[in-house]
Amino acid sequence: MDLLSNLCDPAQVAAIIGGIYLVKVFYSASSQLKMRSNLFPIMAALIVIVLGVITVVNYSCDSTTNYVAWGLVGLAAVYLVNRLMRK
Repeated sequence: MDLLSNLCDPAQVAAIIGGIYLVKVFYSASSQLKMRSNLFPIMAALIVIVLGVITVVNYSCDSTTNYVAWGLVGLAAVYLVNRLMRK
């Protein structure tokens, strides 16, 4: 939990959303037999993307206003809900 304590609040929420998304992608990809051979490169790329989003959100945090950071987190949340609703 030390890693999360170094992040601002929106970045912590983005990390949780990213973790949920990675678990969802891993679960859905591992259930498909044809995707198992390509699972490692896909997951590695997604981890890099999620870490990049967390970094951008963390850098967009400001002590006076976090509207941009919360907006990015909101976009990620909408994307996650959209992906979870579709199969």
